[in-house]
Amino acid sequence: MSYQNPYNSSPNEEGWPAPPPPEGPQAYQRPGGASPCGENAYGQNPYAQNPYQQPYPPYPGGPVATAPAVEMPGPVKAARVLAYVAFGLLILGAVIGGALAGPVVAGAIVGGGFPVIGLFVCALLFHRAGPACRVTAIVFASLTIASGLAALGRSPGTGLIPLALSVAVVVNLSRSVSGDWFRRPRA
Repeated sequence: MSYQNPYNSSPNEEGWPAPPPPEGPQAYQRPGGASPCGENAYGQNPYAQNPYQQPYPPYPGGPVATAPAVEMPGPVKAARVLAYVAFGLLILGAVIGGALAGPVVAGAIVGGGFPVIGLFVCALLFHRAGPACRVTAIVFASLTIASGLAALGRSPGTGLIPLALSVAVVVNLSRSVSGDWFRRPRA
């Protein structure tokens, strides 16, 4: 038995029958003239990249360079650690004072240590804050020095540790390296 072509045409190179002829001039075109291969009526592929256009618009003045990661200088790290120690000693003193003498004494210790709390908050921001944080930390440390001197005047030996810590914080934050750190460019 031989194979008969249902379309009465000759087989192609692979031996398969040829496809049926189109039924009219618009058989393989979509409405509006677009063909199924992705070309529009003008013979251009709308999905092709425009060779005359850059993929992204250029930056005004060129690409923006990010600032390299700079490590916090030693005096700023030392001032931050000293502020943390002063705050820890304040909390420890408030807990011990509250346990021994009651909550009124604990509140008095925390209230008297208000500059230490402000210094601690500033120290938390040293890694990302600007020059205003440095000035504020120096002011809080100076207030802590004043309260430490007042405590030394009332009774010798009290207030000596916060006084020493605050003097060290002021000295470390007053160095030029610390000023450069707080004035650095940030991305």
